Amino acid sequence: MPLSRDKRIEQLAQKSQQWEAIVIGGGASGIASALDLASRGIKTLLLESHDFTSETSSRSTKLIHGGVRYLEQGHFGLVKEALRERKLLLLNAGEIITPLPFFIPTKGMRDSFYYRAGLKAYDLLARNETLPPSSFRKQSEIEKFLPHLSPEHQRQGVSYWDAQFDDCELALAMVRTFESLGGLALNYSPVTELIHNSRGQLTGLITQPKGKAPISLGSQTFINATGPFSDKLRQQDNPKTSPRIITSRGSHLVFPAALLGAQHALLIPKTKDGRVLFAVPWKGVTLLGTTDIPIAEATRDPQPSAQEVDFILNEARPYLPVDQHEILASFAGFRPLVKRHAHQKSARISRSHLIEKSPSGMISLMGGKWTTARQMGEEVGDQISDMLQYKKPSQTATLPLLTHPGFYQQKALSWSKKARWAIENDHALTVEDFIARRTRLSFLDSQQAQLVQKEVSSLFL
Repeated sequence: MPLSRDKRIEQLAQKSQQWEAIVIGGGASGIASALDLASRGIKTLLLESHDFTSETSSRSTKLIHGGVRYLEQGHFGLVKEALRERKLLLLNAGEIITPLPFFIPTKGMRDSFYYRAGLKAYDLLARNETLPPSSFRKQSEIEKFLPHLSPEHQRQGVSYWDAQFDDCELALAMVRTFESLGGLALNYSPVTELIHNSRGQLTGLITQPKGKAPISLGSQTFINATGPFSDKLRQQDNPKTSPRIITSRGSHLVFPAALLGAQHALLIPKTKDGRVLFAVPWKGVTLLGTTDIPIAEATRDPQPSAQEVDFILNEARPYLPVDQHEILASFAGFRPLVKRHAHQKSARISRSHLIEKSPSGMISLMGGKWTTARQMGEEVGDQISDMLQYKKPSQTATLPLLTHPGFYQQKALSWSKKARWAIENDHALTVEDFIARRTRLSFLDSQQAQLVQKEVSSLFL
């Protein structure tokens, strides 16, 4: 039985508690790092200032993928790593990571052979996997796969396979697994101060759980995994440090499932800004996105701009019968891209990650994406293990995750019963936690989300 929040805070406040590692940030990279450390037997605390995955990590395109577009940029190592991690996720969380076929429409045989060659390289990099290989598709097949695709784009194309998931569902499975290994996870517990000794080494921090008094904690090591907010914590640790993060906003629109009319995803290969656009079937709706808008500074709860909505609609219209009046919901998130040199544009930066150790000893994990989060966590685990002189290797490559597939989608259970279960078992503290990140209603249908919010709000703080 999971600990109650009060029990977690009571355990956190114990004066005899000495942590070996404290991870700051409860998104994909932070949770993956905490899980890796716990898998090695390292006494680990995970702190998140808001809800787990409340920012970037809950606002993805819901794809576990190798990054087809990175092949064109020559990032073969990144693609190979991501495809390896895709395979491990299918093995360790196959109940909540599912294969998904994609179609790319092409114009003329030259275009078809160009994409077919690239996807053949994708197949080779993903060798020894169980997903089907890429292939040419004829018009009769395309009409069946994507019946609402415009006739102009149904003539020919290529298909390939990747996988999809619910980012919050995977995060919660990882948190459960982390706690089953002896770790302690606490959301709504922001770090308000870092504590350094006389030699400038980071030795502790102060956190204040929601509604409680501040708690001073010591640890042997500290990991900054705060995503788009990484530079703020880095500069809190060392005011002289240079910024590393380039922030861009990616937005998605949510349409009824009938927009695609099938369980195949569509990849629109070339948008005006040089990116690709996805139309993805997900949980009974169609996700359409994403954009790439440079942002000076990350803020909480970003929203799509009117310009981004217009951009997505205009880029999709030649392919699908999109109607702005049929939008069910929308969402946006920030990409924490790692700056390699001063003039890089965000659309040309790969989702590779960087691990940095500051003079105080703080480890910052920056960049990356959901698909490679486990590998990122393992690399952090290797560094922390060296600092602590631990010999046990990471166990996460073969560690099954504690999933509860489909629980929140059960129609036989009332929303109130689901909400109580979320509070007692899945760290839900606010009604937003429940409708946005446990049931995903805010991402699927904003009108239904408002109705459910009224029904269950009295159960939350």
